[in-house]
Amino acid sequence: AYRQVPWQQWTADQHTAIGEQRNLTLPDGTRLLINTGSSLNIAFSEQVRRIELLKGEVLITTAKDSAHRPFIVQTRHGTARALGTRFSVRVGEQASRVAVTEGAVELLAAHA
Repeated sequence: AYRQVPWQQWTADQHTAIGEQRNLTLPDGTRLLINTGSSLNIAFSEQVRRIELLKGEVLITTAKDSAHRPFIVQTRHGTARALGTRFSVRVGEQASRVAVTEGAVELLAAHA
């Protein structure tokens, strides 16, 4: 049932309804634009800044981190590691898409 019912989306840290977009500034200064019908979890630790995108799309403008922690966006299809950049990630049923508008992103497939 946990794979069929979207309970993770219902309990996500941030989510938007259909037709809603939300701007969010994270504690490190990174800016997110969460697109319509999206859900994500935010997990910052001493070692890493991580966004888990469960559904939908997010546009990210990363901020410099004084602790030099990597910024990672994780989907069920893999991870995107920001290399000082502005980029978007969209998760779909069969694949996730990454569009880089500034800088560079390192991609790693979940099942490489």
